[in-house]
Amino acid sequence: MVSSSDRPTYTPDQLKQYFTYIDLPTPFHHTADSVQKLDAQEQLKFVATLIRHQLCKVPFENLDLHYSPVKGISLNHVFLFDKVVTRNAGRGGYCMQNNSFFGTILRSLGFSVMSTGARVSKQVDDGTAGTHHTEEVTYGGLGHQVNIITLTDGKKYFCDVGFGASGPTFAVPLENGYTAINTGTKDHIASSMRLHRGFTANNTHRNPEQELWIYSIKYGRADDDSKPWIQCYCFSETEFFPSDFEIMSGWVSTSRTSMFVNKVICQKFLMSEDGECLVGDITLNEDAIKERRFGESKTLTEIRSEEDRVGALERYMGVRLREDEKMGIAGFPSAIS
Repeated sequence: MVSSSDRPTYTPDQLKQYFTYIDLPTPFHHTADSVQKLDAQEQLKFVATLIRHQLCKVPFENLDLHYSPVKGISLNHVFLFDKVVTRNAGRGGYCMQNNSFFGTILRSLGFSVMSTGARVSKQVDDGTAGTHHTEEVTYGGLGHQVNIITLTDGKKYFCDVGFGASGPTFAVPLENGYTAINTGTKDHIASSMRLHRGFTANNTHRNPEQELWIYSIKYGRADDDSKPWIQCYCFSETEFFPSDFEIMSGWVSTSRTSMFVNKVICQKFLMSEDGECLVGDITLNEDAIKERRFGESKTLTEIRSEEDRVGALERYMGVRLREDEKMGIAGFPSAIS
């Protein structure tokens, strides 16, 4: 029988390197032993702090599919630690890379972690996000990953550090109808999130055991009825194995219809001055790098060439590509000619 102990973990020294890399405050430099001595609320605060620092330091990006002499995606935990932490080059990954990496971090700290697959809403995939108030929307196939953790009080939360600017910014309790501020402050809410149980337009069986967790986001206050909830993705509490994510990642990283294959993506969040919340994001958006704070967007720089893009990634997002990586995009459709 496979147990959680058979899943890969990082060493205490690697955890220290990671904490330093993401600029985690020293009081939160825990070990697996010290985490077990925390009560559930202290554990939750620790995970929330970890997530904020991870989201601000480790970008949501797909540069391996474009800026690489050998195109491809690896979910290997040794590769991911080297890429994210050891190289110190501002790198991250797309959903299954970042969430596989973060799941291993949490497991190494002694948390009970179960990974599961998610389906992304067509509201996100086809660009219609925010244009209607449809209760049930259509979803694509399994192409995303989230982690579900169980704290010492038995309560479950889901964590996602790999969905870009629309993703949750903290550990979300698995509670039907849960809503909260996602980015911004109580006085200046930039976005809100909601988690509820329900069905998608794809469901043909409507019995209770087929209900799914549906994660949505709204730009602005949760109680602002003039703005729609954008359904982002849905998931169940069925455990997925590492081999499942390898198969899923294979399609996401190679299909000609995949957004990740056709477009260079890089995004990370921005922290508030007191470090207690996230207030916006900085994103590579086609021909520009844009910064959004408290819902207000501005262009930091325009991009007209490969030299512009590589330089902007380093200047504004801290991503430093090697020369062989810079050359790797030559001749590909995603290259700026």
